[in-house]
Amino acid sequence: MSDRDAGQTTGRVPADGRSRGGRRLSFRLGGIGPLRRLSARIDAVRLRIAAGFEREMEAGRGFLWLPVCLGVGIVVYFALPREPSLPALAGLTVLLGAMAWRARRRVVLVRALIALAAIAAGMTVIKLRTDQAAAPVLARETTATVTGWVAGVDAASAGGVRLILRVVRIERLPPEATPGLVRVTVRSKGQGIAVGDGLTLLARLSPPSGPVIPGGYDFARAAFYDGIGAIGFAYGAPKPAAI
Repeated sequence: MSDRDAGQTTGRVPADGRSRGGRRLSFRLGGIGPLRRLSARIDAVRLRIAAGFEREMEAGRGFLWLPVCLGVGIVVYFALPREPSLPALAGLTVLLGAMAWRARRRVVLVRALIALAAIAAGMTVIKLRTDQAAAPVLARETTATVTGWVAGVDAASAGGVRLILRVVRIERLPPEATPGLVRVTVRSKGQGIAVGDGLTLLARLSPPSGPVIPGGYDFARAAFYDGIGAIGFAYGAPKPAAI
């Protein structure tokens, strides 16, 4: 078999880069130019941020970036697809802190490690706060008699008062499924209610609702961290209860 036949059979390109017709093959790498420009822009932004950070450090304001990094850690925590482990987050914070101590003579590296340790610390703090706030939340909308102590009183926007009740019991709910706190709006004869009063009332309760629009204020999250497991309104006036 001749070299020409072999080239036709295998489809190989000759070593000199010429085609079978004798013309040199042309490879157009049109994507390299945009990638290089993008890489150059990223490098420019990175250098600009690094220069600004360096000026902050030289001015003695580096410590002020720690709360920022803690806040970044909180944002990262809420963006995670699943709940992280508290020991893992605490271990990561300690590890990054130890690495920063070991690298204390390498200025750039130690600053990066301190920032990462602060981010991990922010995640650890909010995870600890989440575990501490964990409490039963009402599973579905219901009408029931609620008995409890008044833990807070606020004026409602539509008139009446808004009560925070520390629940003793909710009709038809077992203790393990009973929210610790409920927020109930009372529109009739609620002006004489004070913190510490024991009350019983018939209320329409529902779980705290999520954001009205995507990315909006998350009422359910705020209620969770306030320990409130149900919200609603009272039918009629509450009655004093001997608890």
